[in-house]
Amino acid sequence: METYSKKCPFFWVDAFTQRPFGGNPCVVLRLSQPLQAHSMLKIAKEFGLSETAFVTTSSDADFEARYFTPEREIPLAGHPTLAVAQSLLELGEITRKPEPYFITLKLPAGVIRVEIATHGEKTTFTMEQKKPEFFESFSISEIAPIFGLVQEDFLPIIYRKL
Repeated sequence: METYSKKCPFFWVDAFTQRPFGGNPCVVLRLSQPLQAHSMLKIAKEFGLSETAFVTTSSDADFEARYFTPEREIPLAGHPTLAVAQSLLELGEITRKPEPYFITLKLPAGVIRVEIATHGEKTTFTMEQKKPEFFESFSISEIAPIFGLVQEDFLPIIYRKL
């Protein structure tokens, strides 16, 4: 049986809700030192949530975060990012300010910004999304059969430049 002797604070954060046990749950662990990926994966499996976040300090951003499902590490996810910001607020590592401001998180997908804004007693967190990457395109005639359709089942598409 494997045992751990280190203590580590963790937060169970319900993102996208204002009521307990609603929204998307995420466990956030604030680490004093990074853990090996296999240890983080074991911890994520133990919690059994869709994502578990591990936060450390960073030389490239305000904080570094890594997200694990019970099966693997993922490079970026929305509700763990917001859960990390909420946990940092609870720990006093970020604060409520009268004007909105940003913190940066280094993730495997790159550095992203999270806006922290205070509205009376409430604080909101808004993450910036990475720009989408578009890869291969497919025609309607290639896609339609996957859904049991034919090209004539689709309305004509009008393209315009954005």
